[in-house]
Amino acid sequence: MTAYKGLVVPAATDPANVPQSFRDLVDSFGATYASTAAADAAGVPDSYIVDIGGVPMYRNGSDVWQTVLTKPIVGTYSPTLGQGVTISHTVRQATYMRIGDLVTVWVNVQATSGGTSNAAVTCSLPVTATSTNQPVGNGTTGGSSIGAGLLWENSLNASAMLEVWLRSTTQVGFKHAVNTNNSELGNSPSFAMSSQDIIRFHCTYIAA
Repeated sequence: MTAYKGLVVPAATDPANVPQSFRDLVDSFGATYASTAAADAAGVPDSYIVDIGGVPMYRNGSDVWQTVLTKPIVGTYSPTLGQGVTISHTVRQATYMRIGDLVTVWVNVQATSGGTSNAAVTCSLPVTATSTNQPVGNGTTGGSSIGAGLLWENSLNASAMLEVWLRSTTQVGFKHAVNTNNSELGNSPSFAMSSQDIIRFHCTYIAA
């Protein structure tokens, strides 16, 4: 038996006679490149999986590099809650799961300080999104609707359903589920988060 790049071929097979496409595959599989441009410059064939900066990727038939779906990455993070000012809060849950470029987030926070009236309520994301226009969400003014949530107003002993949308690639905002004028939570009607208020939400988006 003869070894070629770690693969075993029959003794009668001269490695020089192994088809070029097969040798290209062996040479390329698992190779590491700093960027997709570097992989392109090296002539990596379409559909061959290579390591691009620690991420397994391949180029499809349309010359677009895509991430290979791998074992999920599950983690926690420290979200920043704001409304004109940074709102202090207790994190009940702030977890995310990433499979390739797809990120799903679950957050449950309870305010321990207040926000500013007539300012939008916001929360940071654990992973930067590729853009505010997401293929996984419904279109909405200024960005994509990517999830749902719930606001608990402690002083009123009442709750309201929320729409979660991308305000930027690093931050989400909220809108009342029955919103008729596309205004953000906190703006219209004017509302300020207070201590003991709770925001829970989940969302899914494509990472940069």
